Amino acid sequence: MLGYRGRNYLPELLNCLPGIVSERTKSWAWPVWHARSDSLKRKEEVMKVILQHNVVKLGKVGDIVDISDGYYRNFLQPRKLAIVATTGSLKKREEDLETIRRKQEQAHKETTAFAERITALEKITIYARDGEGGKLYGKVTTKEIAEVLKKQLNQEVDKRLIKINEDITALGSYKASIKLTADVHADITVNILSEGNSEASAKAAAPVAAAD
Repeated sequence: MLGYRGRNYLPELLNCLPGIVSERTKSWAWPVWHARSDSLKRKEEVMKVILQHNVVKLGKVGDIVDISDGYYRNFLQPRKLAIVATTGSLKKREEDLETIRRKQEQAHKETTAFAERITALEKITIYARDGEGGKLYGKVTTKEIAEVLKKQLNQEVDKRLIKINEDITALGSYKASIKLTADVHADITVNILSEGNSEASAKAAAPVAAAD
């Protein structure tokens, strides 16, 4: 007999009814109650599992964690979030972790090389429309910076990775940081020049038409 939160009230009930429940009945009921209690305890046994995906407040992929078998059967297993930590699965985990480690190492090398290419630029130039006192009509965004970097490096740069120390709303020089990963970043200077300078440069570079 289970009551609030799975508590078994059978022993208390038997003791409260001495004149009604015989000793013979008690001798039969007690083993049943103990068997039920043991069953409940088994359901709360702790087991080791290997996470196959990141699980909030539990761990990340590849972690070995201790959980109740009920949590595993009812939540993790149906969603393929974890597998039981057996000799075979632990061995495969070590092989998988080594493969992941090699891929991460290669990705880190490629990211570092890309960061060095960005840093080698030192600065980029963006031309913008400006008014009195060098104030811009609008502001230069990280999207525009990403587009310039893509043209010069021939490689995509996610605008969300670019951080500027202040809003670009006037002509001048600004510092920008491109955080490619948690531990790899590159810093460059962004020079904002007037569109008039760009037009003047284009005219100066244009070939002079031959006289008739």
